Amino acid sequence: MQLKTINLKGKEYCQVVDRLKYFNENFKDGSITTSYEVVNERIIFTAKIIIGGKVKAMGHAMKGIKREFDFEKAETRAVGRALGIFGIGADASISTYEEAREAIGE
Repeated sequence: MQLKTINLKGKEYCQVVDRLKYFNENFKDGSITTSYEVVNERIIFTAKIIIGGKVKAMGHAMKGIKREFDFEKAETRAVGRALGIFGIGADASISTYEEAREAIGE
């Protein structure tokens, strides 16, 4: 299955929502768990991809909590990175669309 991507200044990025759809359709025995901790006014999320009861990939994200939805963005980033490390959407990018936009200054 070809994953949908978005072009961002000439580079293709696979959004987390499309990685999640692919995961849910193709790994019926799989699950994704998230946890977090707060360190020095920053939140650190860890997402784990679990297949058959075994952790197959992990992703992390750290973000300051200053604006609305920063908590949710950190969780989404961790999940997106875990899915990318697992291999879903990794041919386009492991980073999330939002991370890519921030990196190029948009």
